Amino acid sequence: MASEVRNLAGRSAVAAKEIKSLIEKSVDKVNEGSRLVNDSGQTLDDIIASVKRVSDIVSDIATASQEQSEGIGLVNSAVSTMDEMTQKNAAMVAKAMDSSKTLRDQADHLGEIISFFKPDNNESGYAGVERRSAQRPWSKPAEAAPTAPTAPSVEPSGTDVNDDEWATF
Repeated sequence: MASEVRNLAGRSAVAAKEIKSLIEKSVDKVNEGSRLVNDSGQTLDDIIASVKRVSDIVSDIATASQEQSEGIGLVNSAVSTMDEMTQKNAAMVAKAMDSSKTLRDQADHLGEIISFFKPDNNESGYAGVERRSAQRPWSKPAEAAPTAPTAPSVEPSGTDVNDDEWATF
């Protein structure tokens, strides 16, 4: 019996060592699992921080896009105003050209009318300008234009007359 007790005690000691070894392995695995849980918690915190940074970046992009959209709207408004002013300027230039042509025509017409009062030659002593050959608006096309009367030539009597003092009309 004593050998059986020793045998049983020996097996109990071996079983106790195996149990101790299993407990140590379990503790190591629990510790490893706890470390992995802590690591995964840190990884999740890093992921949350990264998501927050991405969210902030997206928010900044949205704000910049809004500001850019407002800037483009202002540029569009300025371009529209410039286009409107350009169209107004073009209309004013067209009116100015029409007015200029009308003034030129009126000046030509006035010149034709005034040319009637200029003598045809230098018989009167005036240094007159040649008369235009254009038909006068008040004369009839079939008839010849009347000639302008010339002033009679007057000779000064005994006084020196300087011809430079006389002006042409």
